Amino acid sequence: MNAPDHGAAAPPKGHPKGLWVLVITETFERMSFYGTRPLLMLYMTASAAMGGLGLDLGRATAIFAGYYLSLYVFALSGGQIADRFLGAKRTILMGGLFIAGGQLLLQVHSTQALLFSLTFIAVGTCLMKPNLSASVGKMYAKEDPRREAAFTIEYAGINVGSIAAVIIC
Repeated sequence: MNAPDHGAAAPPKGHPKGLWVLVITETFERMSFYGTRPLLMLYMTASAAMGGLGLDLGRATAIFAGYYLSLYVFALSGGQIADRFLGAKRTILMGGLFIAGGQLLLQVHSTQALLFSLTFIAVGTCLMKPNLSASVGKMYAKEDPRREAAFTIEYAGINVGSIAAVIIC
């Protein structure tokens, strides 16, 4: 029978509390993303009498396409801003504030407010999205066995947010 090696460090148990903050943040960001998606075209094309903006389908489609394009094209910018200027924590916080401001601005019933709202949400998503996953990775050493599980938990949070948004909206 081998004697226990008292010199070796025991592997850490559980996950840092910060992981759960990041997962919940990502869950709500995905709820915002997937919750806006099905309602946006309906809101833009519905008549003013029905509470919409009454935009023609071509203009609504162009706005929708531009919004979604910006979410993916500018995501790299959020990583650059975090790496060069603000750091990941501040960039994630600013992203969340932009998204919240954009969601609140959706309450104003005008095309201009919609455009500003979508711009705020896109900027917030671009600041937040690349930095959430990077922050999860930075919480663990590369050889830490919990690292892979942490990314699985993050991915589960993304899926919960996506499913909840579809059900709620």
